[in-house]
Amino acid sequence: MQLLTDESDRVAGTITSYDIDPKVNNTRTADPTDPTLIERSG
Repeated sequence: MQLLTDESDRVAGTITSYDIDPKVNNTRTADPTDPTLIERSG
């Protein structure tokens, strides 16, 4: 169990995030082939 905790802590420090267009939240109208859905917003 300690190995899992250690590895989780190590990986968590490498995770990054950025804002994307809010239209990606609407699965009914978002075009899944539109690459702009996951481009950085702003």
